[in-house]
Amino acid sequence: MAIQLYETRQILFKTETTPGTDAAPTGAANAILSFSGQVQVEADKLTRTPDLPYFGADPFLLVHKRATVSFEIELIGSSTVGNAAPIGPVLTACGMAETLVAATSATYNPITGPTQKTGTLYFYIGPLRYTMVYAMGNIEVNQEVKGFNRGKVSVTGVITNTTMPTENVSSGFTVAAFQAPPAVEMENWIVTSSTVHLNTTKLNVNYNNDIKIHEASELRAVQLMDRKPSGSLTYFEPTLASFNPWALANNYTLQNIVSTVGITAGKICTLTMPTVQLEYTKLTEQDKAILFETPMAPLPSAGNDEISIKFT
Repeated sequence: MAIQLYETRQILFKTETTPGTDAAPTGAANAILSFSGQVQVEADKLTRTPDLPYFGADPFLLVHKRATVSFEIELIGSSTVGNAAPIGPVLTACGMAETLVAATSATYNPITGPTQKTGTLYFYIGPLRYTMVYAMGNIEVNQEVKGFNRGKVSVTGVITNTTMPTENVSSGFTVAAFQAPPAVEMENWIVTSSTVHLNTTKLNVNYNNDIKIHEASELRAVQLMDRKPSGSLTYFEPTLASFNPWALANNYTLQNIVSTVGITAGKICTLTMPTVQLEYTKLTEQDKAILFETPMAPLPSAGNDEISIKFT
């Protein structure tokens, strides 16, 4: 028997027409360019504790079977501006709506309620395939100088005994639709807080989606139950006359934070948080220089508008 390679990992993801029904993604049409993919299969133990005249472990049944697949994606849109981003199915399964404007933009903003979409995820590792239906997830956006504009994704879904895993090698796997992204660096990155340019080194935003699996006699389903985004902004010491984060926190002054990575059409990603409340800033250092680290909470205004990701 040949030794199988851990590094041969692939993810296929396709939006489900009927939630919980395998959408049958293919390597040719639904491959996701992912990074650091991992899978974890879990279940709760329903333990039987018989009365016995001797010591010993108790037998059990595995119930509430589920899987979590975690991976990173690059936040970049289609090379044809206005088309859906190749990562679109993942973003919509993280509780976002997709709005396309031909030749102009593809925007992904959070939504609440029954219009949220689920997906089918196939995770291949070596000769094994893990199949997950009813897949929904959370995303944490990380932008850091000298790095890439990426999102860390954790997807939870329903599995069955027959699909965890099977021996099934993907065929026709292609990620040709995924562009090479620009680096997060001075030439390609602008961060503003209510129009004040901040000399930023790192931006983190976690959607904090609360994903639950519900089970009853007629149903086993995954649902996004809540969303409470949080994040932080790290930047070199500004001129306090123009941007005093302690005063902004004390006065509950809401900020409009915009981060744009990329300058070339078709490779621009703009993260917008129009109503952000700041917490007290901490002082840190980088190479003996003062850095400000400000925790923040993107708030809804009219609703479902606390964060948007736009590709142009």
